[in-house]
Amino acid sequence: MAAETNESIVKAQALSPSGRDMNWGLYSTFAAKMDFAPGQQYPIGTADGYYRFTPDSGRILREYQITYISRGGGWFLSESTGRKKIPLREGSIFILFPGEWHSYSPEMETGWCEYSIGFKGSWMDDIVGGGFVTPDHPVLNVRVSDTLQKLFSDFIRISTEQHSGYQQALSGMIGNILGYALYLESNASLDVNYFEKNITRAKNLIQEEYPTMNPKLVASRLGLGYSNFRSMFKKYTGTSPAKYILSVKIFRAKEMLTYTDMTVKEVAVKVGVDNYDYFSTLFKSDTGMTPLAYREFSRGHNK
Repeated sequence: MAAETNESIVKAQALSPSGRDMNWGLYSTFAAKMDFAPGQQYPIGTADGYYRFTPDSGRILREYQITYISRGGGWFLSESTGRKKIPLREGSIFILFPGEWHSYSPEMETGWCEYSIGFKGSWMDDIVGGGFVTPDHPVLNVRVSDTLQKLFSDFIRISTEQHSGYQQALSGMIGNILGYALYLESNASLDVNYFEKNITRAKNLIQEEYPTMNPKLVASRLGLGYSNFRSMFKKYTGTSPAKYILSVKIFRAKEMLTYTDMTVKEVAVKVGVDNYDYFSTLFKSDTGMTPLAYREFSRGHNK
């Protein structure tokens, strides 16, 4: 049901998923876009009162929520952050966790525009359990993003129309929103052109000279300090230079085992691993198969 608590609220929609929707693993419970002008009072809520709260008292929910601030600024605080006010600005996202006391509000002099979505499900429980988002880091300082704003706007439109299968569509959008927000935050402080240029150069160098490459040599060839290079590479790609080099070597070894008649020892030497036993251990750790087993498997699937 939709509720209007003041003129600035565009839409606040409490959703009612079916039992079948709940079995999907992720389902939506709430969607809203609210635009508060400077100086406007800020209690919010819906007709059933479940989402209602005042910034002075805060609240505890039984679901997850993601809120994106597209205009204005304010503050957020929660139990896991020591009830200390965290500034929010245009482009901030904050995540609410079930059972976690929290409060937030726009500043009176700026107001804000917020997009909020509520949801439950084992998929999000796994994301939290994996440490991708945690109650002690609930605020993601991304940036103003047309892509992100469109994702939220489409979410609200689909939740309002509620055509058949809308809950499954919304669950996919939740994954897109959260994943894109984490991507933006991880790159928000980077000089994108500088890092893209150097990471691209590093990858090309590794691809071309992988048998003789190691992380320190790559950094040296790029004219970068090793510590800075390693940190930059891992932040930008999600993996360390050493693991990336190993992945290239294993990939090339797979090609040789499949399409050539070189012995396993010859393949090992070719990719820059002189110790046969060590190569076999690395290969099995990555693929779950010995080199010979992989050769038999891959050739059987490429006949």
